[in-house]
Amino acid sequence: MASIDPKPAGEGKQLLFVGTNLSHAVSNKIHDEVAASIGLNWHLLALDNPDLSNFVRLAHEPSFGGAIITIPHKINVIQHLDRMDDVGKLLGACNNVYKSSDGFLIGTNTDWIGIRDSLLALLREAASQSLVKPLVSGSVEAPGFIVGAGGAARAAVYALSNELNVTKIFVINRDVDEFNSLKRDITEGYRRKSLNVPVLIHLRSPAEAAAVESPFYGVGTVPDFEAVTQAEIEARDIFATLLQGARGLFLDMCYNPQQTRNLTLATKHGWVTGYGAQVVAWQLKAQWNLWAGEDYSRQIDVDYMGVRVREIAEGLA
Repeated sequence: MASIDPKPAGEGKQLLFVGTNLSHAVSNKIHDEVAASIGLNWHLLALDNPDLSNFVRLAHEPSFGGAIITIPHKINVIQHLDRMDDVGKLLGACNNVYKSSDGFLIGTNTDWIGIRDSLLALLREAASQSLVKPLVSGSVEAPGFIVGAGGAARAAVYALSNELNVTKIFVINRDVDEFNSLKRDITEGYRRKSLNVPVLIHLRSPAEAAAVESPFYGVGTVPDFEAVTQAEIEARDIFATLLQGARGLFLDMCYNPQQTRNLTLATKHGWVTGYGAQVVAWQLKAQWNLWAGEDYSRQIDVDYMGVRVREIAEGLA
């Protein structure tokens, strides 16, 4: 295991990967590869620990370059930061820490950027190949949908509503309480920030899904699994029913396996699909922009890094 002692500032910067059960995570390899690809002598150190004491110490060293925060620390890390930015506050969780020009530790959430930029790239690709009707930016009137109602779903709602102008979002989720919590958080948080509150509709049956207008954007925010229980089977049937309308774009945030069951089903119904590895790759670009600046982040080859994310996740490299 790597030492938790910070590197001298002259040897480059140190990134911290903070969470538990990190041994198989893509971040362990991909960030060192990104640094090498853009000519920076930065290295990542995994802090696989249920407490944050080492993070607090190392984040205040001169060699600190930034941090990736994952489960279970996305909320409890906030108390150790100088502040959260507006998006981080809105989404209620921190997955990235960077140092401001005046030396403050700032927390944010970059999930929504990965979702937004992946969907926009999919839209450009689909429109260029006439796979879907070309859409003028800002004029999308069709609803969107998300699968799941957890933390990643909040980022998906933000990307769809605030960035892609989707005003109505259908939610596929087995747990009514989780949906109600999602809707409450979105409604209250958006009103505090004077943002337009999207209409969130919980689809509880295939019949309800068949009765609504066809969505255009879809985002999966749950792990890949075989539907076994009655609730799981019904959720999968609701998803399949939504796909039977007009073709659109479906992005699955799950990147291991790359070809999820939901992606297979969406492809079968003629939807243009995007992989979770691309979401991670677009997030990499956003994270490095915060840590090292645009001059470095613009050098990141998102398509190549998407391939590397998939290879690392599948144990191919």
